[in-house]
Amino acid sequence: MCLCVLAARGLAECPAALFARGVELAEKGRTADALGVFRAVTEKDSTCLEGWNNRAALEAASGDLFGSQRSLSKALTVRRDVQSVAVNLEKLRSRMARLAYDSAFGTPSKLPALQLELQKDLGKNRRTKPSEDSDSLSRVLSMAQQEIRELTRVRDSLLSTGRVAMIESADAQAKAVEHPEPVRTSPPVEVKPLPPAPVAPVAPPPSAPKETESPESAALRAVQAWAAAWSAQNVDAYLGFYDPQFDVPDKISRKAWEDRRRERILAPKAIHVEVVSPLAKRTGPGTVEVVYKQVYQTEDVRLVLRKRIVLTKKGKEWKIVSEREAR
Repeated sequence: MCLCVLAARGLAECPAALFARGVELAEKGRTADALGVFRAVTEKDSTCLEGWNNRAALEAASGDLFGSQRSLSKALTVRRDVQSVAVNLEKLRSRMARLAYDSAFGTPSKLPALQLELQKDLGKNRRTKPSEDSDSLSRVLSMAQQEIRELTRVRDSLLSTGRVAMIESADAQAKAVEHPEPVRTSPPVEVKPLPPAPVAPVAPPPSAPKETESPESAALRAVQAWAAAWSAQNVDAYLGFYDPQFDVPDKISRKAWEDRRRERILAPKAIHVEVVSPLAKRTGPGTVEVVYKQVYQTEDVRLVLRKRIVLTKKGKEWKIVSEREAR
C-alpha cells in the first residue's frame, strides 16, 4: 500500500491502531511506509512519546539524521527521562559527531545506516512516579555540569599551550600603540664610576654537540609540531608539514584538498588536537611510521581514534607522505 494511502487511513484510525500498524510495517522492513504512519501518529497526537521515538528511529535509518534529532527533541519535550529515548539520542549524537569529524578530517564516511531502538508498545512510558520529574532535572543538571567540566579542560589545555597568553599579549600591545603612556621626566641622577672589575681568563668556546637524535625521535617531534599547528589553527604551518608527494585522499587535486583543509580548520572557534601514546617505527631509509591515539576537540565535537602517519626525511625536515586511520 502506498504511503499516501496509509497516511490518509491513519488520520481516521485511533492512535493505538495506527501505532500498531507502523510497528508492523517497520518489522517487515517497509521503512518509508512505516515512517509515513508514525508521522501521522505524531500529527494526530503530539504528546505521543513512542510515536516521536519511532519516527526518529526510521528517519535515522533513512539517513535523515537532522530530522531524527528534531523528532527525539520532540520526544524529550513529552518526557525527558525515558531510557530508550536517551539511548537513541546518545547513538544519534555519536553518529553525527563521527560524521562531523570525517568532514573536518576530509575522509569519506563508510558507515552503515544508523539503527535506533523502536518502541513496540504504546503507553508503557507514561509517567507513573511523582518523583520522576525531579530525577529528570537532576540528570539534565549532571549533563550540563559534565559539559562545563569538559569545556574547562579544553580551556586549560589552550592556556597551557600559551595560545591564550599570546592573544592577551597581542591585545595589550595594540592598546599600548593606541594609548601610549606619557613620557615622564625626572631629575638627573648622579652616577659614580665603579671600580674596574677583575679580568677573568677567557675559556675556549665549547665544541658544537654532535647530532644524536634518532629518526624515530625526529619524526615524533614533527608529529607533535604538526598537531600544535593544527590546534593553533595556523593553516600555513599545518600544510607545510605535508610533502609534495603526499597521498591526497578522495582522489582530488592537491589544491582542492588544501582549500578544503583550510576551510575546515578555520571553521571552529577553537581546536585542540592531542597526540597520545605515539609509537614510531623506522620502515626504510629516511622513512618512519608513527601510530598513535588522536584526541580531536572543538566546541561541538570530541572524537578519539587511532591514526597512522608515515613521514620521510627531506633535507633536515620530516614531511608527511601518508595519513590514515589505524585499525
